[in-house]
Amino acid sequence: MEWKARRGKIAKLPHALREELNGRLHRGESRKRCCAWLNGLPVVRQMLAEHFGGEPITNNNVHQWYWGGYQEYLRTMAKRPARLQPKREKQLIANGAAAKAKMGKGLEKLWQLGMEAAG
Repeated sequence: MEWKARRGKIAKLPHALREELNGRLHRGESRKRCCAWLNGLPVVRQMLAEHFGGEPITNNNVHQWYWGGYQEYLRTMAKRPARLQPKREKQLIANGAAAKAKMGKGLEKLWQLGMEAAG
């Protein structure tokens, strides 16, 4: 099977946000909620304006990611020994915190609400 670079809206997001999205999908968060979260982030809106004419991320975009990038993420996770998976969860949290720092203080409350809802 030939590897092909992903070109969609979600593939263009910073790695930390893709990882957070993968974590949210893994925890069963709905596509609608994922879209609302992503479209509410300034870094996402900036990327959408630069590359996609400002068109927001849609349920279909998340659906496509679910069957593409997210499945790749799951295959990668399945190959890791079980003893490393808790470390991976810590890394997801750290990556999310790094993304939060880049977003600025204006979104701190939104971030807190998202983290509380995620569990």
